[in-house]
Amino acid sequence: MPRSMSIYLKDELVKRIESFPEVNISEVMRRGLVDYLERREREQFAIEEVRQLREKVDQLASSNILRADVLTSFVKTNVADLTRRIEELEKIVEDS
Repeated sequence: MPRSMSIYLKDELVKRIESFPEVNISEVMRRGLVDYLERREREQFAIEEVRQLREKVDQLASSNILRADVLTSFVKTNVADLTRRIEELEKIVEDS
């Protein structure tokens, strides 16, 4: 259910807003909040995905089940993909 919210604006900002009477300030604020929340959600998702990827790599590296040659093969074939994905996710976090 929609609800009304109040915000405090300094006089200088109010004057600037009032100089553009055609602006639907509620819509501008709503869009700004939606954009901000979407960025934060992407950031949180990226942080969690990086954490999970690092956890998987750590589990594989410390696993007694995997032989050294299997782990070496895994690392050689997947480290570039994992590194690239971690860098992409960290970029998302930086850009937020």
